[in-house]
Amino acid sequence: MSRSRWVGYVMGGNKEFPLYPFVRDCLKEYWLKCDKAIDYLMMDYLFELAYQTIPCVKETIDANPDNNLLRNELIHVLSHPYEEEAFKKYTEGDTFLYKLSWKFGEKAEQSLDGKPTIYAHMLEECGDRI
Repeated sequence: MSRSRWVGYVMGGNKEFPLYPFVRDCLKEYWLKCDKAIDYLMMDYLFELAYQTIPCVKETIDANPDNNLLRNELIHVLSHPYEEEAFKKYTEGDTFLYKLSWKFGEKAEQSLDGKPTIYAHMLEECGDRI
């Protein structure tokens, strides 16, 4: 639904930006009347509603360049053998924030052929900060 214009799990901005009070007020009203989320993508529906009805929200979103396009890729390659040149795709592009989860993706420290994986490299580089 978002067509990569936004992701609900990470957003930032000035708290006075009309999108945030709009979504807050919609959610407040919804949860006063309901006790279950209507859909997993409920936040996306509210963002889309704001996008379609609040001109400055549409203008601001449209003015932002596409970014973080690889945000969902890294989790799928964590157990691939680490190769410096290939890894640069994830460290030197426009993507600066990746969605990772303990629920998904293999996180082996050695590939099937015994080589260190991307995950192992990340642990080595960032171990105590992860």
